[in-house]
Amino acid sequence: VEGEAITSQFIFSNKNSSNPNGKQSAKYGRSRHNIRYIPSAKEAYDVKPDVEFVYFLIVLSKDYYLRLVDLYSPLHEQFVQEMEKGISTSFAEHDLFMTPEMRRSIEAIISCRQDGELKRLFTDARITELIMYQLEQFSQHIQGGRESLLDRDIPKLEEAREILERDYIDPPTHKQLSKMILLNEFKLRTGFKKYFGSTIYDFVTRLRMEEAKRLILEEGKNMYEVGVNIGFKHQASFTNAFKKYYGILPSDVRL
Repeated sequence: VEGEAITSQFIFSNKNSSNPNGKQSAKYGRSRHNIRYIPSAKEAYDVKPDVEFVYFLIVLSKDYYLRLVDLYSPLHEQFVQEMEKGISTSFAEHDLFMTPEMRRSIEAIISCRQDGELKRLFTDARITELIMYQLEQFSQHIQGGRESLLDRDIPKLEEAREILERDYIDPPTHKQLSKMILLNEFKLRTGFKKYFGSTIYDFVTRLRMEEAKRLILEEGKNMYEVGVNIGFKHQASFTNAFKKYYGILPSDVRL
């Protein structure tokens, strides 16, 4: 990178090995991210045996980044001070774990089918969204989430996520899920919130509501069918949950 730059860095990595119960570790379970300031740099990275890497880097001009953030916020104070000195620095001392929201924003950028000005506008919006997710997690980390997760727990949390994504219509209880992934309930609840930036309940709710919206818009199902398909026994319960999540009634989505 020539000249000053801010880099929004994401490293997807997955060690190709089995965990103690004989299952393959969850794909990209060790993925991390950070924001760095570099005056000018040329770097080399070791590629370790039996580890798959996908490296995603957004290089921003210093001016572009500074327009996005509040320079006087305590969150940015030290980072900006080091930047003004021309010293290479990272927003967080240690890279933090990547969240599903970050992954979706990256996938949207990669799979964008627009061209020209539309593609630029779309990409700018996703980059802003991505940095917002990063800063949100940095803020939580600074305010009290400094305890680090154990590397051996990460594949188990990824396994929990995969189970919930598969069974969100009738999800297991915390107790059932903890037994399924061989992790105690406290570590499951606190680790899931820290790693994915969401409680288990909120994660399942988001999956249900996104599927509900898809069923309404893409398959044209009626409200009763949608509610049943995403695990609600009563239409009133589904309607209330949908309105609480999106701020509108499910019947208004087509309008």
